[in-house]
Amino acid sequence: TAIFNGDKLVGELTALETRGMLRALGEAKGGIQVIQLSSSNEELVQVSIEIKSSESSISTSIENGQPTIQIEIKETGFIGDVSQRVILNEKKMQEIIQLYADAVENEVKQTVSKIQKDFKANTFDFAGTIRRAENLYWKQHYEQWEEIYPTLKVNVKAKTDITANGLEDSERRK
Repeated sequence: TAIFNGDKLVGELTALETRGMLRALGEAKGGIQVIQLSSSNEELVQVSIEIKSSESSISTSIENGQPTIQIEIKETGFIGDVSQRVILNEKKMQEIIQLYADAVENEVKQTVSKIQKDFKANTFDFAGTIRRAENLYWKQHYEQWEEIYPTLKVNVKAKTDITANGLEDSERRK
C-alpha cells in the first residue's frame, strides 16, 4: 500500500503493515492472524484465526501538557486451523485470546510507528482527532504540528474474542 503525505508518495507498507493500518482505521474486512501457542511437548503450535469482525476508535487526551492518542480495537475471530492437536479447554482458549490481542496490538503499534516516524504521514488523522477533542490545545500548538507529530505518544489496546471455538458447554462451565 502506498503512503502519501499530501500529494507526495513517502513510502509503502507490506501486506501485514497494511492490515495493521486497516485495523487502526477500523477498516479491516477479514484476513488470518497466525499466533504461536506453546504445547505440552514444548513444540510451538501454529493457530490460524480467521478475522470475522474488526472495529476501532481513535481518541486523544492531554497528559502532562502533551497529547496522547489512544487506539482501541475490538476484533472477533474463529479458529480456522491448528498445526497439531491441541485440547481447547477454557484455560487454553484464554491463552489464545490473549496471544491474539497481543498480536493485534503489536501489528498496529509497529505500523503506526512506521507511518508516524518514518513517513511522517497523517494517515490516521491524529491532527483532526486532537483538533476536535482538545481544541484549545490545538489552537495553541497547530503551528508546531510537524514537530509534534513524529514524537506523539500513541497507545494501542486490543480486545479480542474467539467465537465458535468448539468447546462443549460442560467444558465451559469448569
